[in-house]
Amino acid sequence: MNMKKSFCIVWILLICGMSIFAANKEVSVRIYLNKDSVVVGEMFKLSVEASGVQSLDYAEPLDFGPNITQIRSEQSMSSSWVNGVSSVSYTIAYYLRATEKGDYTIGPFKVKIRRDIYETNSVEIKVDEAGSSPSVPSNQGGNNNSVNNQQPGGNGSYKAVDRTNRNYLLRVNADKTEVYKNEPVMITVDLYIRAHVQTISYEALKLPTAAWTENLSDSQNLKGSETINGISYQHYEIEKKRVFISREGDYDIPGVVYNFHGLSPSSFFYSYEPMTLVSDPIKLKVKPLPPNAPANYSGLVGDFTMNISADKTTLDAKDIAALTVTIEGMGNLHAGKDIEYKIDDTIDVFSSKNSLDEAKSGMKIKRWEILLQPTETGTHTVVFPDVSYFDVKSGQYKVLPGKTITLNVTENRRKSSEDDQSKVIHYNEDGTKRLNVVRDLSDITYIRMNVGSKQDRLNYDLWFNLFVIIYIVVIIAILLLLFVRFIIYRKNSDTPDEVVRSKNAYKVFAAAIAKLQKSHKSSTPHETANTIDSLYKILELYFVQKFNIDSVEFTSRALQDKLSGKIGQESLDKLRDYVLQFDMMRFGGADSSVNLSDLISQISVLIREIEHQANGKTE
Repeated sequence: MNMKKSFCIVWILLICGMSIFAANKEVSVRIYLNKDSVVVGEMFKLSVEASGVQSLDYAEPLDFGPNITQIRSEQSMSSSWVNGVSSVSYTIAYYLRATEKGDYTIGPFKVKIRRDIYETNSVEIKVDEAGSSPSVPSNQGGNNNSVNNQQPGGNGSYKAVDRTNRNYLLRVNADKTEVYKNEPVMITVDLYIRAHVQTISYEALKLPTAAWTENLSDSQNLKGSETINGISYQHYEIEKKRVFISREGDYDIPGVVYNFHGLSPSSFFYSYEPMTLVSDPIKLKVKPLPPNAPANYSGLVGDFTMNISADKTTLDAKDIAALTVTIEGMGNLHAGKDIEYKIDDTIDVFSSKNSLDEAKSGMKIKRWEILLQPTETGTHTVVFPDVSYFDVKSGQYKVLPGKTITLNVTENRRKSSEDDQSKVIHYNEDGTKRLNVVRDLSDITYIRMNVGSKQDRLNYDLWFNLFVIIYIVVIIAILLLLFVRFIIYRKNSDTPDEVVRSKNAYKVFAAAIAKLQKSHKSSTPHETANTIDSLYKILELYFVQKFNIDSVEFTSRALQDKLSGKIGQESLDKLRDYVLQFDMMRFGGADSSVNLSDLISQISVLIREIEHQANGKTE
């Protein structure tokens, strides 16, 4: 028997002995908090402790007050021996968080012990906006839980759980602290870990109402290893947003709050405990644009180039010319107006459309495609005026020069002639040729098929008979399929449901993965988060059905106990890493699907290996 197991047995026997021979029969009840002040979304612990007893109950339902929600609870019992007298206490701990700023009073509670009713004290807690003031456990003397390693160009510092726990760090950073109105600023939320985490809740960035954002997070948010103050961490990017603020002023963007189960360095048994990381706020100063804007300025802020081209400038009357206008650069192209141009009345605009794309480098590309159709011969011009924008590097307004495109339109060279004409042939009822009519069909874009002839009626009968035959064959096939399914059902009717689910687990998984891969190919970047959730649920359902585990046990910690010995350790380690990766990916929305297809394929390969291992052990 190892040292830890021996210690646990001795400790349990000691508690039981002291509870039996306890001399102190006095009962007291109190409540207390582990923190005096928190921020919105931050987790804190409320403990209800009864001394002199081994259990307690409530005389009335608990009410923590408005805007305070319960995350989870746990129970514990402790004992002590002082001056030859033993005492026992029983504690129920509630992990809570506040959803609104304010000062709150919790309690008193009415506790029922045996036949007596006891009333506890009340406690007060102050709740501020995230990042407005450091939150520190009430039993600590200081409030410095920052790691002083600020990155150049930003204003975010690494925040730890407390002064003793550097296993987990959180950082929110902006690449600029002073910008012009509508100038883009990049804000990232980064998590650095040295041990596994299990997410409880995450309060994302709360941006001002005057802000317009682009979500740049991708599905592969593990960014690799990084060394901070000589300590190596795994770096996860939780959020990455490009933010444009349309109104000048000073802004305090509240910090984010991350509640999780983490490894405490002070724990003798290395157990995981509820913890909270709270980042500093982001302070942004948004400056107004200079007042000397040119008359053709439409609101673009950044650094841009423009290109105007035509696929051809010499064409026949009624032919179509395609014009393309492209503006490319880094800035708020989403706010730009439609391109303007001047054209005479003898040219019809056949169609016009625009699109906004983003290159891998982060540059935005806005493209307009204009189709023009001249109706008269001669020389025609299309004038694209200059476009102005505010250049953030120089702090001045600049001009993208316009362009004049000349179209030379000649007479349509396609003359009507006897050779170019088409023949329309009519038939009598008996199918013989009745009339040969010649018409000029040069301007007809489609011809309606002739109906009503004898030959058409024969074709109609043939197709009708073929349709009837196919219909009968389909009905017979459906009946055969139902009969086979009925036989299979009767064969498996005596088999326990869990056995059937286990046998069919991989079929269900393979079908769901195939459907997900097909839908992912046609999905947009904004649907990436939905794809990640679907993939996680498919993976979880497989293990629930295959190995008959509960859904709540599908965590990186519990899988070791549940699947050890059923599948290989190498496959189990890969599975635990994927589950941890899903926990990290599901913090925020992820619109990009750069590596998501690879992730789906990798998980499919892993499940095939696990299926083979599981079937090999049961054969």
